Amino acid sequence: MLAPYKKYLLERWNNGFHNTTKLWQEIQQQGYQGSYATVAGYTRRLRDAQELKTGEKNPNQPLPKVFEPEKISVDRTSSGGADFKQTRRTK
Repeated sequence: MLAPYKKYLLERWNNGFHNTTKLWQEIQQQGYQGSYATVAGYTRRLRDAQELKTGEKNPNQPLPKVFEPEKISVDRTSSGGADFKQTRRTK
């Protein structure tokens, strides 16, 4: 349910806006009907990716941009093993 709003959330996050409550309110105004907990879980993953502490507003150095994770597919081989291939998620 959050998928249609992830691009917007990532854009806001990468522009330095990290207030989960306000982000949740903003996407509600765009039609999001999911829970705050879902948005909070997503922003927690973004925060972890940038190694931010909860509530940290002004880190000492510029933050790296975060992106949606790449999709991993598994090719099963005839020998019973698995061959993992990483592919970039497409829109």
